[in-house]
Parts: sequence; structure tokens; C-alpha cells
Amino acid sequence: MLFTEVLLAQFKKQDDFAIQFSGVVVTENETTGEMVPLPYTNVAIKGTSRGTISAHDGFFSIVALKGDTIVFSYLGYKTVEYVLPDTLNKHFYSYFQIMSKTEYLLPMAVIHPWPSKEHS
Repeated sequence: MLFTEVLLAQFKKQDDFAIQFSGVVVTENETTGEMVPLPYTNVAIKGTSRGTISAHDGFFSIVALKGDTIVFSYLGYKTVEYVLPDTLNKHFYSYFQIMSKTEYLLPMAVIHPWPSKEHS
């Protein structure tokens, strides 16, 4: 019985720090300059196996704890980390994440249509 009470107290304590972290991930449209949703962005809690992806409209929602580091990543965009403040006193927190593009430079590759004497 005592074990059950201790276990329930721990869950209650953790629940006090649980935050419903929701928001929208966007990026700038290169043609118009407007902010547009970035669908299917990875949203993960660093150091855990918990995560989600943003929906087609850029919306995401995940349960996190105060002080957790949220990692936003998308292929071709800079990875962004955001730390949930320890000072939050609400169980809901909204966030607007702007993702910016990044370039990956690869070494030059030479492609030959068929083998030659020099490249056999």
C-alpha cells in the first residue's frame, strides 16, 4: 500500500511539470516572402525517444516537461533547439518556430558516359 502511495505521489509531482507544448512551424516563401507552413517537420525532445511531426498545416503538439530541449529539424533546413523555460506556471504553452534553409555543399563529381582508357 505504501509503495502505491509513493508511486502516485511521483506521478502527481511529474504531472505538475507536464506542459502541452503546441505551435506552428513555418518558413519563408522565397518567391513571395510570406510565411508558409512547413509540413512534416520533426519535433523531438532531446535526450529521449519522444517526438512528433508537424501536420500538413505546420501544427504540432507534444507533452514536455519544464526545462526540456525541443529540437526542430527538417532536411534542407537549419536544426533549431528551444529550451522550455523553467518558470512556466501554466500547463499549456504555444510556440511559433521559423525555420531557415541551409545549403549542403558536396564535392564535385565527374560522370563519364562510358569507360575510357584514362578512367577504367
